[in-house]
Amino acid sequence: MKKTVIIFMLIAFAKLTVAGLVPWGLWQTAGDELPTEVGLYHLETNMLDEISETYGYTSGIYTNDCKVGDYAAYFSGESWIYANTVNSTLLNGKTNITISAWVKLHAYPTFAGLIFSRWEDHSYSGMAVDTTGIRWYCYGGLSTAPIDLDKWYFVVGTRDGNTGEGKLYLNGELKGTSAATATFTQHAIFRLAWDDFLPTRTSHCTIDEVGFWDTCLTSNQQYNLYIQLGGE
Repeated sequence: MKKTVIIFMLIAFAKLTVAGLVPWGLWQTAGDELPTEVGLYHLETNMLDEISETYGYTSGIYTNDCKVGDYAAYFSGESWIYANTVNSTLLNGKTNITISAWVKLHAYPTFAGLIFSRWEDHSYSGMAVDTTGIRWYCYGGLSTAPIDLDKWYFVVGTRDGNTGEGKLYLNGELKGTSAATATFTQHAIFRLAWDDFLPTRTSHCTIDEVGFWDTCLTSNQQYNLYIQLGGE
């Protein structure tokens, strides 16, 4: 009898959580709480960084075809269609970092940036995409994962300089692990939908809810973030 009651209560609690009547945070264990971002772009109508309260630049357009909120940033994949974030040294010198975003790719490029930083044509890091799918360059290693076109994915890239590991997650699931250097180097701003090595290295994609952390989110933390931002 007691087991039946406990199971019933857990099912009821889960239904209330899914309905939004109980916060997801109550499911979290100690240490799973999300830290505060150091950069956050909702991309609803502009390139406002909610943390610094400053605006980046965009040459792209916006569409209501989004995963979260009313709008998301849409990029046509044509040359010079991209957006700039606001801080060229946001993650520079950090031991641990995390970058996250909702991404929908509309065409496979030969190679293009998604959330990408390149310095003087050679030093680069961040998320890119090619014909094989998502690529996570964590300054010292590379992780990859295939994705389908015109489908939303919650992409998270982490690097832990203490353990020397970089990890790539899609929709809360670990997809790849690679090596990582002790510290992260960033010499240039992160650009959305462009690798500025060439004007044509632009992504035909839609991007939403871009977040930057100066810490390495744990597997549980990034999964909780996925759920909070509309994952299923």
